[in-house]
Amino acid sequence: MAAEGIFVGLPRETLEKMRDRAVELILQGKTIMSYGDGVNNASKQFAMPPKEILHEVQYALDKLDGRNIRGLWTNYGRNTYR
Repeated sequence: MAAEGIFVGLPRETLEKMRDRAVELILQGKTIMSYGDGVNNASKQFAMPPKEILHEVQYALDKLDGRNIRGLWTNYGRNTYR
C-alpha cells in the first residue's frame, strides 16, 4: 500500500511521538475491541491502525529528511509485440 502523505508537514517531534506510540500499541498487542450481548453493543477501534501510522510517519520523515521516495513504474499498456 502506498503512503498518502497525510502526515507530511507535521513537525518532526510530532511525527516521532506518533511513531513511538504506534510501536507501543503494537508491542502491547492492542487490538480492536467489540462487545455485544444481543441488546447492548459497544466497540472501540483505532482511528488509524498502528501499522498504517508507522507507514505514513516513515513517509513523512523521509520527505522531511529530503530523501527521494521511490515510486512504482509499470509498463502497462505498452505494446511489447514486434
